[in-house]
This record gives sequence, structure tokens and C-alpha cells, in this order.
Amino acid sequence: MPAAGRDSPPTQDARLLLIPDALIPDAQGGYALHPALGFMAPRLARAAKLWAEAPLMAPIEWYALLLGTEQGASALLADAMGDAVPADARQCWLFSPFAGRLGRDSVHIMPDEALIWDAADAEWLAGLLQPLLSGDGFTLLVRDGCLLAVTSSPWDARPASFAQVSGHVLPNRHPQGSDGGRLMRLCAEMQMLLAANPSARRRAVGLPDVMGTWLW
Repeated sequence: MPAAGRDSPPTQDARLLLIPDALIPDAQGGYALHPALGFMAPRLARAAKLWAEAPLMAPIEWYALLLGTEQGASALLADAMGDAVPADARQCWLFSPFAGRLGRDSVHIMPDEALIWDAADAEWLAGLLQPLLSGDGFTLLVRDGCLLAVTSSPWDARPASFAQVSGHVLPNRHPQGSDGGRLMRLCAEMQMLLAANPSARRRAVGLPDVMGTWLW
């Protein structure tokens, strides 16, 4: 996230660029700029730098924080969905698909940035999962490859951000809230449905199967 130069303080119309995973570990135990961002190295070298320890959050969570969205990242995506969100919707859930590797007693999630995903994948996933989600009162909305689940009957569950799940082992504990177990049951049912109905389009081009989705 390059800052303004030392001699040019930011103004109200300054542009802000967020780059997740811009720094990667190097052989010396420090960090280096990702090779794909080499073209930006001269500009970044001239910019002022501010280092701080940051919580693990997804890019959309950082964006919502910068905009001051009190309801969080899901409300930000709901606003982008516009009139597609039902008038009686009272709760919104971000809907993050993932690929991974099944272990003996665990599921290892592929990092989100490594998952190749497009609008056609999102439409396929929504068509497959909507009948299942309807049984629990969810409507799945799709826009530009993004998915949002909305419901008129709020659930009491507080799962971790997908940023804390991506690249790690899928949690095997229920999230906090009286509906935490119910939410994990729904996620497990989606995994079973996806295992029985893989995307022929993704397989035809050699992309990994979608193993499941994380609601958060």
C-alpha cells in the first residue's frame, strides 16, 4: 500500500491502492516485493513507508474499514448488489468458494489468491447450491463473480473471516453463537453436494474442483 511521497502529503482526492500479498518471505528471513510487482519497485522506493502490525483480514474487509462501513464487508457487497437484494433481507453473508486437499481427518484450503474464478463459475455454483440453501431460508445473489447469501431470518453465528481460513486447515469447531452448529452442518451439506456434482467446465480446462464454500 504505497503512501504519498514525503514532499507531497496526501490530499482528499489522493488515490489509494491496496495490494494483498505484495510482500513475500525471502531467503534471508525477511520480505521481498512479489516478482509480479517488479515494475512498481522504483516508485515504491521513493514513497514514504509506514509499518504496522495488522490483523488478518480479506481485501473487502480492509476496504469496508477504510470506507467506514459500520455493518462490515457483507453490507458493502449488498450495497453493490443494489435492487437485487430482497426488501425483506435482514442479514447478509459473504459466500467464499474454495478448493483444497482432503486429508485423513482434515481439509487443507487452497489460498484464496490461487483460486482461478470467474463469473461463469459463480453462476454455476449459485445454480447448484440455491435449492439446498432455500431450505434454510437463504437467497444466493451473484454479481461479477461475487456471491452474497441473504436471509430474512437472521442466524446467530459468528464464523471467522475467510482470510483466517484461506490457506489453512478448515476449522473443525463450531463458530460462536447458538446457530454455529447449524451453520457448519449447512457447509458440510454443500461440500457433499459439490463432491457429487463437480463443474465439468472447470475439469475440462484442468482447474481444481470447488470443494466447498465458507459463509462469513
